[in-house]
Amino acid sequence: MATRTIRFIGKAYSTEGDVSVVVNFNNIEVYSGTVITENSECPSIPTESEQLFTFTTSTDVTGSIPLTIAVTGGTFVFVNLLGNYTSYTLATNEAGERVVVDGAYVVEVAPVDAYGELNNNNTETDGKDDVVIDPDVGDGQIRRHLTGSNIVFGEWHWIVWDGSTLTCNFLIENTIIDIPTSPNPTPAP
Repeated sequence: MATRTIRFIGKAYSTEGDVSVVVNFNNIEVYSGTVITENSECPSIPTESEQLFTFTTSTDVTGSIPLTIAVTGGTFVFVNLLGNYTSYTLATNEAGERVVVDGAYVVEVAPVDAYGELNNNNTETDGKDDVVIDPDVGDGQIRRHLTGSNIVFGEWHWIVWDGSTLTCNFLIENTIIDIPTSPNPTPAP
């Protein structure tokens, strides 16, 4: 078990001050307060997002995790949660081979420092399942990334209006703690 840092990604809009959010993750309040707010109306197709805050959990927390986001003071667009312990980078030499020193791979980016997707998107889901926005005062779903042949992948942008709460189950399936051991225990000459 390791401490995982979660980056909360979204965008807030208001012409009357700052947007406040209360976020519960795995039935625990992890944030309550204002977030960086753009002084404008929410665009009809929001495409921008940024890291608004971080919180921690354990790498043992996996599967379908309850998430709620209550919004006041403006419109909030929820995009994603990113976490560390999702990948790593091993050093390679000029030939593209992994570098081994004293029988171990040389690590350029360790899992604790590697942030990325906590789940794998597909055409059916972006890892946010059973999404409900209450009250829902408009179309709260915008999926903005397209690939060839107009197959839709990528994160949905969920619009949560002033006074509304988004609830969903956020899938966490990508966790990497350990670096693989080298199949070549002795360094190459």
